[in-house]
Amino acid sequence: MATGFARPPAYINGLRCIEIEPFDTAAALAATELLCAGHPWAVVQAIHAARLSADFPAGRYLLTLGPDLYDGTGVQAVHPDH
Repeated sequence: MATGFARPPAYINGLRCIEIEPFDTAAALAATELLCAGHPWAVVQAIHAARLSADFPAGRYLLTLGPDLYDGTGVQAVHPDH
């Protein structure tokens, strides 16, 4: 999840731990590019969090029920059943 300010890990409805990602300047620039390309806001946040970064040079897997939404975005979108 992305937020405008950093928070400690959260507990949400049975999920053990969710780490909140800061929505910083780099995220805002990436979001602008993706929004202009026609991606919905929720998808934009997920794409930014899953893309390659200094902390995650190989990127991160994106667990989603709609992996087709992420085709051509450069992220590794995976359906939970696969």
